[in-house]
Amino acid sequence: MEPTPSAVADLFAALARHGRLIARGDLDDSRRTGIEIGGHVAHVAGLAGRPMRTQCEGPPPRPVALAMAKALFSVPHMSRTLSVYSTRHDAPLFDVTPSMTDALGLTATELDEIRTDVDLRVSGVLKQTRALHWLWQRAGNPRLQPEALFHMLFPGAVGAPAQRFTHRGCRLYALVDEDVPPPREALYLPWLPESGRWSCVPDTHFAARFVDPATIRSLCRGIGASDEEVRDMLDQMVCTVPNADHNTFLDHDRWRGEGWAALTGLGRAHPSAAWLSLPLASDGLPPDGWISQGEGGLALSDARRVFDRHAMSRVTIMMQGLYAELCARLLLGETIAPDRQAALFDLAPYVQRCLQPLLDWAAAPATHREIADQIGADVRHVGAALATVREGWLKAARASWGGVPTEERPYTVQSILVTHLAITQASLFRAWRMEADNRAPHHRVLLLFFAHYAAAAPVGRLWRPENGRLPPPEDVIAEWFWGTWQRVLAARDADGG
Repeated sequence: MEPTPSAVADLFAALARHGRLIARGDLDDSRRTGIEIGGHVAHVAGLAGRPMRTQCEGPPPRPVALAMAKALFSVPHMSRTLSVYSTRHDAPLFDVTPSMTDALGLTATELDEIRTDVDLRVSGVLKQTRALHWLWQRAGNPRLQPEALFHMLFPGAVGAPAQRFTHRGCRLYALVDEDVPPPREALYLPWLPESGRWSCVPDTHFAARFVDPATIRSLCRGIGASDEEVRDMLDQMVCTVPNADHNTFLDHDRWRGEGWAALTGLGRAHPSAAWLSLPLASDGLPPDGWISQGEGGLALSDARRVFDRHAMSRVTIMMQGLYAELCARLLLGETIAPDRQAALFDLAPYVQRCLQPLLDWAAAPATHREIADQIGADVRHVGAALATVREGWLKAARASWGGVPTEERPYTVQSILVTHLAITQASLFRAWRMEADNRAPHHRVLLLFFAHYAAAAPVGRLWRPENGRLPPPEDVIAEWFWGTWQRVLAARDADGG
């Protein structure tokens, strides 16, 4: 086996051992294995990563240019409009000029549209913050007397109310005592395999649809927003965290609280990715021609393509959460702590957990009845057909989407994703630590650039064949960030910025 697939196989073996140790409650050995996992991650990144390229001969590829433009127009808002732990001189201003269009290879019209879109996203964060303060003032003093706000947000809730409320930026937190609290990673990875044991999932315990309509109407009038807009803001705003460890959660949630998620679209709280592990309704996958009743009986067509399409959407959401978790760690300035790598890289159970609802759907009697009713077939025939379909889907889930590299199959979607994640983490931290250019700091631009790029880039690009072969591992930070940043700074200098 080639060096990179072999290193990835070693990483998955260490992750599997770590999982077994955690399940047995062997914390000492699990910590040692966690440090070993960090070494494997660094080894994979070292094998598959690339040197940091500091110059670009011409404009970058279009996805890179779009992500950089969005970052350039976002960073002043993070430092000024939203007042994110910074001072005015930390945020250079970038304008739409001929030099800038040449640097990025985008038209002035495209840049204007990007700037307008960023401004609209910022206005949404500001309106959400106003909504938060309206609720806070209407409820009296929720920090010391939480009952009024609790019953306003959680009408009819069973159990003890929040111990207290607090807020940071545009996020409102209900601090509750939890018997089985989730880890802080649950903020961005609510579908983790152990989520069924948690007392509550941070961003799914609250649902705006249950809030009293009279409260919604008052809030609409108070901030000048529509009913739909207010409910969406509440879903983005309200989060339940363990009272005993709330500061850790609030710090880890800076990505959302400060508005980074809202500006980039990466890691937004609603809709929550927790749905990935929930059962599918019996009508969750309509037949749409892939299973039909014909003169000769049931006909199946492209069942594997149906599975791959839904698997792609699920794995995409999973990766968005992992990207957001990575951004949250970088925003805190955390080092690449070896003992915290498992939660980010244990993709084997993550992939299977995200795909399991598709397999359960095919096996459920309620599904068989639903499909039979839709296509006018005998439910027994549908059950037999879907049993065959499920067998093929199970093989795809375990050997194509999931699976550890082997001599016979050195690459699976799971192994490609973990390699990509290891490279991305290493390059992000490497670029973050680079000495800043005297003309402007790059740290916030880097974080915004990556988040904008990751939010828009289709996951399938990582394994889409090029000339009949698997593409090399993507390292967009090492390949394009610094060189594009230098082109932008040079354009700003040319314009007298």
